[in-house]
Amino acid sequence: MSATRVTGLPRRVAAWTWLEATEVGRMAFLLIAPPAPLPWGSTAQEAERRMLRLATLLGLDEADRPLVYVGPCVTLPAARPDADGGRGTLTVRLGECGMGLRARACREWTDFARAGGPVALLAGLDPLAPDSTPGEVEEYLRTRTALGRLWMGTTAAV
Repeated sequence: MSATRVTGLPRRVAAWTWLEATEVGRMAFLLIAPPAPLPWGSTAQEAERRMLRLATLLGLDEADRPLVYVGPCVTLPAARPDADGGRGTLTVRLGECGMGLRARACREWTDFARAGGPVALLAGLDPLAPDSTPGEVEEYLRTRTALGRLWMGTTAAV
């Protein structure tokens, strides 16, 4: 996943998507975090500062606070059967700046979001390896929430 050039945003990010049953029903999740290892020349403090800027642009809040709706900011590709092997590229618009992030999600994820299903956006402040297993992602979410290092909000696809 790559961030479009906007001052103060991450140079590179990694993304994970999944569907999950929650207390309020089924939800699509999109986690964005700095990739581990950090790109050459980057520091942990710089990555944190840039991820906080991203979370602010998206309107996210700390994950242990009441969930905030950030407005519709996920754009999905037109539905085309088997056009890309069942995966679709989604775009997350970054506020009013006209820029965005792109990520890939499976057909089930994009179909769910396209049908109006809620989408949870999560921004982690700490690096996470792009090839992390689901268990490692789950541990990252648990520990970063407890440490106040995960920001979250809900959105809808447009």
